[in-house]
Amino acid sequence: MPDSIAILSDIQGNLPALLAVRADMESQGIEKVLCLGDVVGYGAQPAECMERLRSKNWVTLLPGNHDAYVASDIDPPGLSPETRQRESHRLPWLCCLFGLLD
Repeated sequence: MPDSIAILSDIQGNLPALLAVRADMESQGIEKVLCLGDVVGYGAQPAECMERLRSKNWVTLLPGNHDAYVASDIDPPGLSPETRQRESHRLPWLCCLFGLLD
């Protein structure tokens, strides 16, 4: 599909779902993605989801509220323990989405 754009939202650390959507996009020839945020959140694999999105150059990412919580160290109820870990080597990527780091 030439010039097609996939819109993703609320990945929430759900790597199996992200991989399934990515496979479907690739099978259709979709090369551009707009992600509307909440890469991290409730799911068990937020770090892996961030890495998958970071490794692709087809993603335009807008931060969501869960991404903001992690980037700003806010700790609302409901976040997965994996999201609460806030791995230091991945935080700069989230923080840059908000202009919190240069």
